[in-house]
Amino acid sequence: MTDQMDIGHEFAIRWLCKNHPMSTSKNQPPVDEVDICQDIASAANTYADKKRAEFEVALRKVMMGVLDKSHTAETVLICEKDFLESDCMQFVARKLLANQFTPARRFPTDLGS
Repeated sequence: MTDQMDIGHEFAIRWLCKNHPMSTSKNQPPVDEVDICQDIASAANTYADKKRAEFEVALRKVMMGVLDKSHTAETVLICEKDFLESDCMQFVARKLLANQFTPARRFPTDLGS
């Protein structure tokens, strides 16, 4: 057993610490912080798994390109905007911000702003 948390749970806990206590509008039921943290962790881990798979494909192409002397170069993009606007994180944002009038376009890092 390892003492290290996976990246999704670490992100979720840090996000909750930054946004605790979570307030909701009058028309919205209270948010279950344990459930939303689990949703955030799952979404972040899904994104991380997707990027790891993309990296594996790129790495394989480059390494096999060495044998073919094809001078292959691959790039795997990982950036904040891509993460916050990913489908898995937007799904959680829509759940979290259910009664807001504007649809979630990205996952909120700071609910106070």
